[in-house]
Amino acid sequence: MNVATHYPAPRGPAAGLRTAALVAVAGALVTLALTYATLPPSALVPTALIAASAWAICALGRAIQARRVAKVVADPAFAARVARLAAPLAARAGVPLPTLLIVADPTAGAAIRRYNRGLALVVTTGVADHDDDALAGLLAHELGHVARGDVAGRPLLFVPLFAAGAAATVADHYHAPLASAVLDLAVITAITALLAVCQRQEYAADAFAVRLQGDTGPTVRALTLLLADERRRRGLGRALDVLAPFASDHPPTRHRLTRVRPTHRGPPP
Repeated sequence: MNVATHYPAPRGPAAGLRTAALVAVAGALVTLALTYATLPPSALVPTALIAASAWAICALGRAIQARRVAKVVADPAFAARVARLAAPLAARAGVPLPTLLIVADPTAGAAIRRYNRGLALVVTTGVADHDDDALAGLLAHELGHVARGDVAGRPLLFVPLFAAGAAATVADHYHAPLASAVLDLAVITAITALLAVCQRQEYAADAFAVRLQGDTGPTVRALTLLLADERRRRGLGRALDVLAPFASDHPPTRHRLTRVRPTHRGPPP
């Protein structure tokens, strides 16, 4: 298994802001090119500003994520343990083993991220003190996303949202209140559908992990571990957990656990 000891992330907050600014400018130019034929010059500036703002938000989000993942550490013992568990799971799932990144984070978790034109399996050091069943459950879930193609296909889920938003901007410019109202509703529907699809992907990855391992025990242990971490959060983090059913691409962990537990036959976590 390829174990990386660094992540190509922006260095310092200024680099993240530069990335956001460059992407915002690119977004404005693309919007100008796409709308020049349909909108009069007076509408180009506000349209470009809207697009630039959206692109800047996306760029900042990517920069923040990169900064988080940039806390990669060298932990040969834990990396070897993860590789020992992940290799047979990947082979059974029929997917290549992603590059492994061990991230210094006391919160237990794992994720699949894009890395050097490929994929990386990011595992936090917060899992290191827990048993192999919990770790294997986390790994099987993430490999489920790889096997199902969730990572590659997720950007396509944003196309209807961006299309509806662009159409709503055009309708507003031409003072078409009925069309504008319908398109605004389409934007809300697209956001709701996007979150619903992402949440269904999480449930599907849990089911994949159970089938992959032939037992619900590891998945139950993994979800119980994540739930315990969530319950230790305070302030904004706890509030976001409460809003998860409506404003997150991950369903509440307690709901995921409820779906898996009815068929659990292993020892209690």
